Amino acid sequence: RADPVEMPGPGCTAETRGKASLGHGDRGVRGVHLRCPWMKDQVGPLAQADVALGSDLLSAQVHGGTDLKGTNSRFDGQVSVRPPPVFRYGIRAQDKVTLDGLIKVAWELTQKEQKALRLRGNVNLVNFAAQHSLGGLKKVFGRIPFQQDLELPNFKSIRWAYLISDNPFKRVDTSKFVPLTLDDSLVTVGELNALEKNFGPLRARLSLQQNMLTIDKLDADLFEGVLAGQGFIDIQPSRLMAGLQGRITKLNATLLSKRADQSQAAPLSARLALVVDLGKSLVEGRVDVTEIGRNQLLALVDVLDPSGADPLLNKARLGLGVGYPRFVGLQMQQGYLDLDVGIGGVVEQN
Repeated sequence: RADPVEMPGPGCTAETRGKASLGHGDRGVRGVHLRCPWMKDQVGPLAQADVALGSDLLSAQVHGGTDLKGTNSRFDGQVSVRPPPVFRYGIRAQDKVTLDGLIKVAWELTQKEQKALRLRGNVNLVNFAAQHSLGGLKKVFGRIPFQQDLELPNFKSIRWAYLISDNPFKRVDTSKFVPLTLDDSLVTVGELNALEKNFGPLRARLSLQQNMLTIDKLDADLFEGVLAGQGFIDIQPSRLMAGLQGRITKLNATLLSKRADQSQAAPLSARLALVVDLGKSLVEGRVDVTEIGRNQLLALVDVLDPSGADPLLNKARLGLGVGYPRFVGLQMQQGYLDLDVGIGGVVEQN
């Protein structure tokens, strides 16, 4: 149902303040205002609309225009989404994610010569929270800028105009990313949890360009220590990867192990560079430990071998009973972990 719409002629203006019911409660379209300035080869305002779906779940505002040929267009708007309390993605009881908070998206879409599209804008998170059985986050606030250059090769499909395939850790010229990393693009996460461990808060500057989500100026409180660095997530379905490069300072290694005596603090510091292939469940990279003692190394060994089944790690445990660590390094490649430990003292051994 809607109010009558009048079309007055070449300079037409049509509007309705009624509601179009979609058959599910108050979901519908209301407050539509349409203007038609027929100006050849010139982009002008063509349509304005206020769209509301549901009472609280989704609201949107759209403004835009196009030329008569339809080759150049520009639309912008805002979308506010309040996610459902529970999102299910499978049939098992644990196949669910609980959600809370508010997501606001301000966007701009431009079309040039029909087949070239650019979508850019900002995602604002307001007290967002998500929890899965494996982990989650709470009290998320901040802004994430994004930009997507797209193509319509045959008007039936859409694809990225180009992909970012370089290692993000190697990029040093950030001048072209300045519009995406404004001073207010900081995202803060109040609490994080994973594998029955809690940590946080976390602060970082995030931006999404094409297939690459860049994480810059990462700073997180992690097990009584600090993690600082940078990271990335490649969202290509065929190349889903994540990376982290940075430093860990004064991390309490006893909090990582269930067997260690947590009454004795064991600060650990290290440099790390890791890349995770999420599609193949592989981790590659290395960790160079720069500060470690006997208690810290024993806690690390307990994390890698909690049941005491590995003979070499048991040998390291015995050596640490009368000695001390001289160096520790971890390297991961093709699904294998190489732990290199040097023990000094009465009996030196590697």
